[in-house]
Amino acid sequence: MSHYLIAASRRPSVLLLIGFLLGTACSSEPAQHGKPYQFRYRGEYYPSFMPPCVISIVAHDSTQRITLRAYDDRRATPVTIVQDSAHLSSADLTFFFSELDSIPVLKMRTREQQLGTDGITVYNTISRDSVQNKFRFWSPRKNSSPQEHKLVEAVLGLARRKFTTQQEQEYFESLEQYFDFGLPCKIVSTNPFEVRMYGSLSSDEEKDLTRFVQQLPSNQPLLIDMRNFKGMGTMFYPLFRRLLARNPRIVWVASEQSLAQLQELGVPATSITTTIADARARLR
Repeated sequence: MSHYLIAASRRPSVLLLIGFLLGTACSSEPAQHGKPYQFRYRGEYYPSFMPPCVISIVAHDSTQRITLRAYDDRRATPVTIVQDSAHLSSADLTFFFSELDSIPVLKMRTREQQLGTDGITVYNTISRDSVQNKFRFWSPRKNSSPQEHKLVEAVLGLARRKFTTQQEQEYFESLEQYFDFGLPCKIVSTNPFEVRMYGSLSSDEEKDLTRFVQQLPSNQPLLIDMRNFKGMGTMFYPLFRRLLARNPRIVWVASEQSLAQLQELGVPATSITTTIADARARLR
């Protein structure tokens, strides 16, 4: 059987999957058997102190695609800084609509919320077949606006899954800071052991950060990637100095912003580099 026939035979199952998942995520009505839904999402994200972006997701007929455009709007003519597009597989669609879960996205409405100077406004347009819904929200939190935050989790989760360049990932890391994604520190790998720290650390995260740093190993080399780290209060210096004392085999990947704080912590210059490739070579 030719590759074309194999691909064609799989197409109906992908479309039926879209229909079933959309029937769960977009309404309380079951999907019509054998009839795939046409789905579109467009989200316009306007954070206070970083470039805005537009994320579009299309799932219908022969098109399953996500697109991203981030741009600098401080000029008379906006300048694109990130632009990308990617095909969505059936696994990507399953991930996305499972993340949406049972949120009634076609019934969500704009709620009157107090706006602030340091937050993010999100304009959403969602359509399924001939039904369209438009609504916006401002800086949703998991506790107070769970449905709005769940939508953001699904969209950004899919975007991070598909757009993986360093520039794209750093953009999403910075954008996440406007929502309720938790501690901006992640264990990327355990062999070799690599940690990613990004954004800014505030006093609200003291308990979570202490727990995170304490679980880092003392008996093996460790890479800490801080290329997209913006800063932390000096209240956290003792925590990291204790980490330095118990594990002298740490290589730090620094940006210009994080370098100054590493020097204040007393990290030896020989343990600091600016590229991930050099850091991994040193660990070997």
